[in-house]
Formats: sequence, C-alpha cells, structure tokens
Amino acid sequence: MNSGRIALIESLRGKGLFCDADINFARFICREAGADAGYELYLAAALVSHAILVRKHICLDLTMLSVDLNSWFSDLTDAGQGAESLRHELRSLPVPAEWLKKLLDCRQVTGTPGEFKPLIIKDDLIYLYRTWQCEQQLALMIKSRCGVDPAFNIGTVAGRIKAVSSRFFSGALFEQNIDWQQTAVFAALRNRFSIITGGPGTGKTTVAAAIVALLFERDLSLRIALCAPTGKAQARLQESLLTETGILNCRSEVIEKTAAVPSCTIHRLLGARPDSEEFKYNRQNQLALDVVIVDEASMISQALMSGLLEALPPQAKVVLLGDMDQLASVESGMVLRDLCLASEINHFSPQFSAVFDQAVNSAMPALPPAAGTSSLSDCTVELQISRRFDPGKGIGLVASAVKALPASPENTAIDAIIRAACSDSTGQINVSQLPDFRKGGLEKALSELLHGQRVNLGDSREKMFMQYLNAENVEAAYEIFRRFRILCSHRRGMYGAETVNLLAEKIIRSQNNPADFYKGKPVMITENCPILNLFNGDIGLIWPDENNRLKAYFPGRDGQQGSGFFCIEISTLPMFETAFAMTVHKSQGSGFQNVLLILTPDLNSPVLTRELVYTAITRAEKHADIWSSREILAASIRRRTRRCSRLQDYIS
Repeated sequence: MNSGRIALIESLRGKGLFCDADINFARFICREAGADAGYELYLAAALVSHAILVRKHICLDLTMLSVDLNSWFSDLTDAGQGAESLRHELRSLPVPAEWLKKLLDCRQVTGTPGEFKPLIIKDDLIYLYRTWQCEQQLALMIKSRCGVDPAFNIGTVAGRIKAVSSRFFSGALFEQNIDWQQTAVFAALRNRFSIITGGPGTGKTTVAAAIVALLFERDLSLRIALCAPTGKAQARLQESLLTETGILNCRSEVIEKTAAVPSCTIHRLLGARPDSEEFKYNRQNQLALDVVIVDEASMISQALMSGLLEALPPQAKVVLLGDMDQLASVESGMVLRDLCLASEINHFSPQFSAVFDQAVNSAMPALPPAAGTSSLSDCTVELQISRRFDPGKGIGLVASAVKALPASPENTAIDAIIRAACSDSTGQINVSQLPDFRKGGLEKALSELLHGQRVNLGDSREKMFMQYLNAENVEAAYEIFRRFRILCSHRRGMYGAETVNLLAEKIIRSQNNPADFYKGKPVMITENCPILNLFNGDIGLIWPDENNRLKAYFPGRDGQQGSGFFCIEISTLPMFETAFAMTVHKSQGSGFQNVLLILTPDLNSPVLTRELVYTAITRAEKHADIWSSREILAASIRRRTRRCSRLQDYIS
C-alpha cells in the first residue's frame, strides 16, 4: 500500500473535496481486503463514495477520470487562494494503470454483477452493492409494470376523453393537431405504468384531473392517492387539482370524489420512520391502493422511486408527472430523465394507435409510429403546447432553445440563445452584468432592485415590492411578496443564497429594527412538520397580530386548514431559513410573476448547467432578470447535468 499517496488523499477533505464518509469508507474497504489492499483500492473506494454521496451519481464511471485527480475535482471554488496549491497536490495522485484488473484481484471486496461484494464492477463502472441492486430492481419493477392495464375497457372511455375537460382540443383545432393532453390521458388509462412529461404551463395537472375523473367514472370505489417529493409540491398539486375539478364535465359524485382525493409527500405515503432509511410500507407490507399519481417526478431519487414501486401492489396503476428537463433530484440519480430517454417519446405502436382512434372517435392526425421495441414506448407522452409561454418570444423562446440543445452544442447555437436573451423586445427576459461584490455593487444593486421592483397584481394594478411592508394586513403583504423571488445558482459564496439573504435583510432592516424577527421577514420551512401542517418549502411571513405581537403566518390550504392564513407562535417554528432568496433547486415546483437569477462567476462550477438555467427562468410567469456575464451564462447553457447510471440501458 502506498502510504504516502493515501495520506495525501486523507488530507484532501473539505468543500469540493472528499468528505469524512468517503475516507471512512475507503479505510473500511481496505481493512476488509487485508493484504490485497493498495492505493488502487483505497482510491476507488473513496471516489465511488464521493460519486454517490456528493456528486449524486449511481456509480463511478472511470472514463470520467483522465491523468490525475484534477480531472475529478474540477471545481475548487471554495478553496479560494489555496486552489493552486491543491492543484499541485492533486497532480501527485495519478489514475492507476490497469486499474480494473487490480481491483478485481481484490476478491474479498470486489465482484461482478450477481456477486454479493461491497464493490461491484461492470465494464468501466464501479457500484456500491446497494446502488447496483437498487438500479437492477428498479429496472425490473418498471419493465414488469409496462403493459396494458387488465381493467382497461375502451367502452368506458370512448368519446369521454375529449369531452371531460374544456381545456382539451375540439372541432377543427383537434382535426388539425395532435392533442398530446388527450393522448396522455389515454396512455394513463390504458397502461399500468405511464410517464407524462412537459414544461411549465403544458397542462400536466389538467391531465391528472381528467385521469382521476375518468377512473372514478369507471369505478367510484377506486383507491387513488396523489403524492409528490416535497410538502410544497404536494400542496400545489392538490390546490391545482381542486382548480381543475371546476372545469370537469362529469357527474357531481365524480367531481366530489376527484376533489376529495388525498395528497401527501411520498415519504408520508410510505410511512417514513425517524432516523431510519426503512419505510413502514415495503415489498412485504404493501399499500392498499389502486392508483398512484406522482407529481414533480424529476425530483425523485433512484432509491425513493424504488421504494415507492416496491410498496405498491403489482396491479396498481402508476402515473408519473414531471418535467424531464428540470434539475435532477438532490439525491442520487435522475430517474425521470433516464426513463424518458429509454422510451420513444410521443411514438406509439400500431396497437396503441388503433385503440386510441376508437377512444377519441375523431379525425385527429395519426400518432407517430414507434420505430423500436422499448418497453416504455406506449407509456411516455410529452406535452408540447405551453399555455404560459409563447415559444416564439421572450421566456418561451429562450427556454425552448435551451431545451432543444444537443448534448454537445455548437458555439453558434449557444450564441443565438444569449443574443435572444440579451435583446428580447418583449421585456420578458433580460441579462445584466453581475454587480461587483467587493466594491459593494451587489448590495447597491439589490437595494435598487428591491425598492424599484414592480409587481403586477393581475388586475392592472402595480405595486413596488418593498410596499409589502406597508400593507394593511398579512394577506395583502403576502400577495405582493409572493410575486417576486431571487434565485441563486449556489447556496454559499459571495453570490449564494445565504449571502443574498443577509444583504436583503440588511436593506429591509434599515426600515425596521435589528431584531432576529421583524415585520415582513419571510421564512421558508426546511423540514416537514405534519403536526403544524407545515412542510419543507412552505413560505410564510412574520407579521404582527391584533395585539401587535409578531407571529409566523402561512397560507391555509383548502380542505386542510381552510382558506386565508393561519399563524403560529415564533417559538414553535420548525427549522427554517430566510426566504428573500433561495437556490434554484429549492424553487422547483414553485412559480412567481418575476424572478431574478444570480449566477456565481465560476466557469468550473458543475452546479452551473443548462438544467439550472432552464428551471430558473421557467419559474417566472411574466419576467426573468439574469445577473451574469455572457461567458458564465454561455458556459452554464453548454454544460449538461450528467449522472452516471445504466437504468436507461436496462429498460430500453
């Protein structure tokens, strides 16, 4: 064992480098290997742990490494002036020659698929046994669910899909265009497993409401559940579904049942246990459900998706809703995108198309035929028409162009997107140079923005953002506040959400006081607290009550705590953080009238990706400002999120 190199690896701990868990795992593996342990095994164990825990891959792809560890630790943003010294040390840690052969010689701890060893090696990939097993099981569960639902009856839906919602195409519009919403509804009714993807405003919730209603038309006794990865996403799903029930063309009892479908987080549905990775409901103790509709599926990790499917009976219908182009899960894997790439999106078998023609009973153009034999071909539909954005201008144009880029885009394509964002004549999107933090430029720019930001209240009235502090009541204040949000690419650093929140508070407090809590302080809950009906991502305001005592106010939820707002004592608040600014990751599942996106000026940061830019600008319904240099924005749009996994291959 090369003790010098291993000692150097152990010294490389900190932000952007190895974490303690990586080092401890490498030590454990080498102890288990005994005399076979060496630098190659130690490095492989540390890297596979880092790949899964920090980089959120499912496995370590050795082809991602070149000469030394500089190729792995490309982002040393947090190292500051010590970055060059670290670069020198990383050059002292070469990628071993004949690495795989040497690893496979350590038979006590390494093996190939099918063996029960801590490290599993397949081709150029190194898995932990549990991640390899999870990926295999998930692929098998999905493939086993693909196929026609035995309960599907064309007679119960013929002519009903087109009529169930006033939002669906009809008449000449239907005859000239494929209505992907109706196609998605049909796919979900016909199949036991289906995926409905699409960007903001494409009508995923409209489709979900139609699916639930048509299922209840068939059988009012069906046990249906809605769920989402976070409490915020779950609440938005239920609220949106309630809105959609108002336009359904169904019997009153069907509408009542649809409106009453319960929703919860996936963890709550599965019966998560404190301080445990195990769930109450699992393969041995499955949920008594007939249908599960999962929203914001792009946020679901591979392990959580596997746990959900294990807990559902084999005959249960599963519908995944989400945007495959959004940011991936904060945990390992990017399941929704892998599944969409494994399918022939919007291409269908002759059998599917023939039955669909019977169901819609119209002269709609023929569905595109599937060319291959993917298990998911008849199961995956992408909604393509946004009712929020015009794809030919403003936010819609930039978002569509970013989404359409290939894996390795040409410079001309990137330049065209930058030009469109910088010269948008509609006023929907604007790019400005990032203010200089060191000269106080960021604080000054934020102050000007917060004092000058106009928020449209939807009825031709406009108010300045800071006027929320002078609102007559918390309802009016929240209405102004919720229409604008600052989104940051990073959590920490000079331009991270933590710093921006401190600066925003400094600006706000100049009109208040230096206390920890003050009138108008926005708080975002960071843990689920079902007892208080508060969930991760919920945002409220600190506001005085009728006795001028500060309390925390949160919007109520229909069917739960009623309409309006409810308040709690500040002392009982669950864990929270200030919410003038949030990371783009935290903003998923939310929407605001106006958005400011701040990109950290680090060309090497792996956080800066096209998925991050796409997710951020599509949170804005009216206007998106971007503070960034053109160079950083171009680099972000060029870089695509890559998470190593073979799920796509196993399902195709």
